[in-house]
Amino acid sequence: TGATRVGTAIGLILDEIGWTAENFRQLDTGMGIPDFSADGTESALSLLEALLTADLGSFFVDGDGMAVYRDRTRRWGVAYSATVDTLTGTTMADLHPRISLDQIRNRARVTREGGAGPLEANDVPSQETYGIRDHPAITTPYLFDDNQATSLAAFLVALQKRPRDPAREVA
Repeated sequence: TGATRVGTAIGLILDEIGWTAENFRQLDTGMGIPDFSADGTESALSLLEALLTADLGSFFVDGDGMAVYRDRTRRWGVAYSATVDTLTGTTMADLHPRISLDQIRNRARVTREGGAGPLEANDVPSQETYGIRDHPAITTPYLFDDNQATSLAAFLVALQKRPRDPAREVA
């Protein structure tokens, strides 16, 4: 295709597998990518996975059969929170959060195919507190330059450098 957007590439994949009804698609624009091509040697699912690895978006088919692509901005740009009023009352009077260290990732390496090699982002305070915890390495052709690879690595670390407080028990 030459330079295009992730949402456009996902639309092309959907076209190819016969998911052509526009009223059954909700596709965000997504980030720009230098090129997209498919020669039939990879499955549609593999192509989607490769695009989403670089974009950090999400793709799903909802309960109404709508193919939905949410780009990184929509997926990660929304703050999820619950008000105190939501968590108090007769059915949820006692919430017991426990910190999980399993999902901490304070170092990420991203390689742009044809680029300078793995580009790395680190969060030193997190590493000093929790030790070095690597995000799975990413190699992708869907980045224009090495600056985008560095940015992607930094974004991954920013998302996962601290433990999250999941609710483990609700009484």
